[in-house]
Amino acid sequence: MSEQLNFQETRSWYQKPSGIFLGLLGIAILGFIAIFLYNFISICSQMRASTIGALKTNKGQFTAANVKTSGADLAKLYSLSAPALGSERLPIQIVEFADFACPHSAEEATVFRRMALKYSDRVRFVFRFFPINDQYPSGPKAALAALCAGEQGQFWKMHDLLFQNYGQLDVDSLYKYANDLGLDAKRFDDCYNDSATKVQIQKDVADGIAVGAKGTPTFFINGEKIEGAIPEDIFEKIILSLLAQKKS
Repeated sequence: MSEQLNFQETRSWYQKPSGIFLGLLGIAILGFIAIFLYNFISICSQMRASTIGALKTNKGQFTAANVKTSGADLAKLYSLSAPALGSERLPIQIVEFADFACPHSAEEATVFRRMALKYSDRVRFVFRFFPINDQYPSGPKAALAALCAGEQGQFWKMHDLLFQNYGQLDVDSLYKYANDLGLDAKRFDDCYNDSATKVQIQKDVADGIAVGAKGTPTFFINGEKIEGAIPEDIFEKIILSLLAQKKS
């Protein structure tokens, strides 16, 4: 008698009904794991992202409770020698690192000033010099001019003038702006050429780097870092939410 072949036994495992079932089950498990890992990574990324930064694309979800301190060195942020509007005892502190030659800083300057004029009775606004971009070589010179204007009590007027003319910050223009503001010419010149003035600018730059600023403008709102220009409506919503939090 010829021996009959047992096809059930000679088929590969994946050709058997049980093998097909196991294969489909394995694919389903791998798919579930992939989806789980994707969601897990997404959640972790969102948790690491700045809460206020997320507000730029989703305004409606901002609440003051979301604002958390980034752990920056507060002493380096809130230098008492830095130009500021508002009492140092105010509970909300907004620090801007900016460059007078940076067009993005210039764009934000009017927003910063309007917020300061409106809320400086309840919020302290601090300006820090941060002329680090090689694309704007006139930035450090403009910072010197602003600092020297500040020595004569005219920092904010010079601040506004420099940002209004951020494309014209050569030395001759800087001296012209000082003259337009009625500054004492000799005092301004002595300050501008004093190495100690440059050291003050360098200290601001060092402080900015130490707290994580990388470009301009960079804001720290109660320690929370926000990079780039902030739209005025967002800026005001942040302030109002923090003020509401302080009342509660």
